[in-house]
Amino acid sequence: MSEPSLEQPIRSALDRCTKYYPVGKWSRSIIGVGPMRADSRRAIWRFAGLDPSVEKRPSSRELKTLCWKLGESFAITKGHERSVYGPVYDQGKVYEMLLNDQGR
Repeated sequence: MSEPSLEQPIRSALDRCTKYYPVGKWSRSIIGVGPMRADSRRAIWRFAGLDPSVEKRPSSRELKTLCWKLGESFAITKGHERSVYGPVYDQGKVYEMLLNDQGR
């Protein structure tokens, strides 16, 4: 599967930044964190302990908190004219509601 054209420059920039900044070096020292090691959104949710399909969830409490805070930020700022993730949040919410309605 080919990578969307925007993802490669972002991947490269994140990789460079995490090598030179203290917080980047620290985050790379954590097992499972690296330059884009998750192959899907589900893998990130699973690592955060937010994948309901997994019974036993080895997870990162810090990542779970970060995901919650990001979601809250997206919800709060979704009406802002320059919000990038607001529309994504709204689409995701509609999708999740549809899955819930279908019992999935």
